[in-house]
Amino acid sequence: MTKLKIVNQDELKDWAKEIFKKNSFNMVDVSSKKETFRRALASGKIYVGKKFLT
Repeated sequence: MTKLKIVNQDELKDWAKEIFKKNSFNMVDVSSKKETFRRALASGKIYVGKKFLT
């Protein structure tokens, strides 16, 4: 399991810019788009340590 890192808003913006620049993604403003509701089914496992169970 990798160690999680907490980032602030500025670091997140820098990270996102780098990802989009590197992979040539373009962001699209969808704020005016009407909401669409869909159903989804997911499965998986979550492992937790003893300290979370007590």
